[in-house]
Amino acid sequence: MIVQRPKKSACFLLEDVSWQAYEKLLEAFEDRRFPHTYVDGTLEIMTLSHEHEAIKKLLARFVENISVVLQIRMSSGGSITLKRELKNRGLEPDECYYVANSAKVRGVKRITLEKHPPPDLVIEVDVTSKSLNRFEAYASLGIPEIWRYERGGLQLFGRTPEAEYETIERSLAFPMIARTDLQRFLKQHAKRDEFDIINDYIAWLNSIKD
Repeated sequence: MIVQRPKKSACFLLEDVSWQAYEKLLEAFEDRRFPHTYVDGTLEIMTLSHEHEAIKKLLARFVENISVVLQIRMSSGGSITLKRELKNRGLEPDECYYVANSAKVRGVKRITLEKHPPPDLVIEVDVTSKSLNRFEAYASLGIPEIWRYERGGLQLFGRTPEAEYETIERSLAFPMIARTDLQRFLKQHAKRDEFDIINDYIAWLNSIKD
């Protein structure tokens, strides 16, 4: 096994990691968070900054308030490990949600993609460089929609029939929500208290409810 740390990157790469070794590592972490991407024997382990976690939680609150205010049933998956041995892919999203497939995973204690559908929506926060292509991994696992934040702002992506992602202007899971709506509140994060942002966001959701 070869371990390296790419230059100017908040991650470590482990190469020549077998699927069996990957599974044992996941078992060692049990239900603790393990930010990573596994692709064809290469395992990338990421470190998380305060900026990363703050943006992730703000986006999560955006999604969860859509569910509550607009009365849309949803199941939160958090940062569950999504993996399939057949695809030789595995990773931990920042946040994920079941919307259209919420009823199919209700009461399920452990999601396995061999038996259960993938989440309908994944949140990705990219404030540090990563070496592995997480979008390719998500596509191979069948994730329909990704919200990705980079320092340039927020983009929404939908999975195509060719198992690739294209930018979209409205959410697939929540068609009443546009990227520009989310971006408008998200860009306030650096200057306003989160409490005030969320209260204004909830008021806006109520305004579009009918």
